[in-house]
Amino acid sequence: SIGLSLKDSGEAEDVLRGGAADKAGLGPGMTVLAVNGRKYAEPVLRAAIAAGGPIGLLVQNDDVVQTRTLEYSGGVRIPHLEAIKGRDDVLSRILTPRAG
Repeated sequence: SIGLSLKDSGEAEDVLRGGAADKAGLGPGMTVLAVNGRKYAEPVLRAAIAAGGPIGLLVQNDDVVQTRTLEYSGGVRIPHLEAIKGRDDVLSRILTPRAG
């Protein structure tokens, strides 16, 4: 939802161009140390996203530690697949085991 994919350690794996994390200056390889003053953990970041408003991140890039502010208020959004009523369910067909 904020355009940021993090490892369990807080290290950024990927940053979506144009997303909130990109606009705040985050990039792959940076490590999130804290979220709104609390030590980084995935549930802490998720709660901050759900709460809305600016999110303060303490990030480390090599030997430099800085505070970055994410401007995001869209809540937690997790990509998932959903069937569209009235449309052919191609994914189920692909995943169905074949005889043979």
